[in-house]
Amino acid sequence: MKIIVSVVLIITISHFLPWWTLSIITLIIGYNSTKEIEALINGLIIGFLSWFLVLIYMLYNGGDNIFYKMSLVLNMKNPILLIIFSSALSGLLGLISSWTGWQFNKRN
Repeated sequence: MKIIVSVVLIITISHFLPWWTLSIITLIIGYNSTKEIEALINGLIIGFLSWFLVLIYMLYNGGDNIFYKMSLVLNMKNPILLIIFSSALSGLLGLISSWTGWQFNKRN
């Protein structure tokens, strides 16, 4: 439930605030986690899913041309590979920021 609420919150907020608000939300998720592995997995999933859903939506709603051209510039055969790569980078960012949140509130 925490993951779904966080993904919807990030997608909604990203229309009004900069892209790095993802880090703030995953930092809060990591801070409120009970285990380190929970913080890491939640940060990765939230970071990946939020960007993946937004980019897939953009691809199928008029963004196919820009995704196709960017994938050609980066030597990727398919725009979906570009979307997966971009989502993986945001997943890594979510993982690092949630781990940082966990470190702020270590429970020993």
